[in-house]
Amino acid sequence: MVPLGEPRFDGLNRRIGPIGLIRHISPFRIEGRHTRHNGPMEIGRVQTLRMLRRTSNGIYLTDGEKEVLLPFKETSERERPGEEIEVYVHLDSEDRIIATRRRPFAQVGEFAPMRVISVGPSGAFLDQGLDKDLLLPHGEMLKQVREDSTVVVRLEIDKVSGRLMGTTKLRKYMEKAAYMPLNEEVEVMVTGSLETGWRLIVNERYEGALFETDRHRIGDRFQAYVRDVQDGRVIVSSRPQGKKAAVDFADTLRQRLKAQGGFLPFHDGSPSD
Repeated sequence: MVPLGEPRFDGLNRRIGPIGLIRHISPFRIEGRHTRHNGPMEIGRVQTLRMLRRTSNGIYLTDGEKEVLLPFKETSERERPGEEIEVYVHLDSEDRIIATRRRPFAQVGEFAPMRVISVGPSGAFLDQGLDKDLLLPHGEMLKQVREDSTVVVRLEIDKVSGRLMGTTKLRKYMEKAAYMPLNEEVEVMVTGSLETGWRLIVNERYEGALFETDRHRIGDRFQAYVRDVQDGRVIVSSRPQGKKAAVDFADTLRQRLKAQGGFLPFHDGSPSD
């Protein structure tokens, strides 16, 4: 068994990268956030691995074929060989494959808001919830980002280097919606502003828009209701439309009346808010 992260070489003794580095990703999207993965070991994924042995550096975990180190600072005396441990596998600051019990804001194929820590010649570095910041290369920026701003990124693997990276070029990863019923409840995340509203990701899958002036911040997540589908883009509202809106209002009114003992102190002169 070869420890994951050891260099390998081709027939001309040229280094071609650590064993286990993924050079491409399959064209699928992870549904939901923090999806658990129990297949072969992959970087950028939360997965369950089995403890193999303990060393002075930490404990080695395996998927049955490859090994990865969980550093000493994240271990205790309770782990035993054969025990299953859920970890996130990624690359450390020296591009060695390593495991952590911490959870990132996004796994490969997921969207998440992240704060810009700094901007330099190679790109921007983002807080991804781990000790190591995530690189957003200049070539993967839809537009230039500013330090301390928040951007929504998708976590990907660079096909050349095998490293994890962020991208704000989100549209190419979104599907076009064919049809969605009026007032279907969806989960949305704000990715940017429009002249009269907000640009959204709908159900972590579709491009969407909210044409309302309610105040939101980049990365806000909330429930919304489908109004229409236009050229594959899902148009939503923060409130249901038509009959459903009336039914929901009636239910809310009944609940308020019940809570107030059957009386609400409103009349024709009450403020509209």
